[in-house]
Amino acid sequence: MNLRHKLTLAATVAFLTMNVGCADLLTFDLNAQVTEFVVYGDSTLHQQHIPLDASVVPAIAMPMTGMNQGTIHLSSLIFYVTETGMSSIHDEDGLEFMTAMDVFVTPTNPNSSLPTIKIASWNGPAETGTMVMDMEVNSEVDLSDYAAVGFSLKVGPAGVVPMDNVTMKGEMTFSVNPF
Repeated sequence: MNLRHKLTLAATVAFLTMNVGCADLLTFDLNAQVTEFVVYGDSTLHQQHIPLDASVVPAIAMPMTGMNQGTIHLSSLIFYVTETGMSSIHDEDGLEFMTAMDVFVTPTNPNSSLPTIKIASWNGPAETGTMVMDMEVNSEVDLSDYAAVGFSLKVGPAGVVPMDNVTMKGEMTFSVNPF
């Protein structure tokens, strides 16, 4: 094989590798934080087993509007208790008041035809002292259309009102493939 054929073969292999088999090499993780929020507690309501109101967790705005990408998938989502709501050293907040949680992606534009889809869930109940909720993520949902128009994540908790205020934050990772 002469040099010209070798160079042509090498260029063809390189082109096919980049365009067919290695698009995943360009995939990167995008990490985002869920701002701290308060789940307001009340010992009387807790003892009466009053259910949590879904509005206790605010919608999570996602600043990805207008991104030009190939695919975006949620790859991990966790919520965890923070110390902010612990009023004393004897206050041991945990997630035992939670029985389940679902997370939905919804377009921020009310005129969008994109549906609201469940993308993560957690089923409890949480054991006493549980501080972290590792959500089961539906990584098959492509969020690129939602990113193009803007979206937020809505959280649907289930459980009872906690004994006292519980503060929580979250962390999520998106897998982004530009092709």
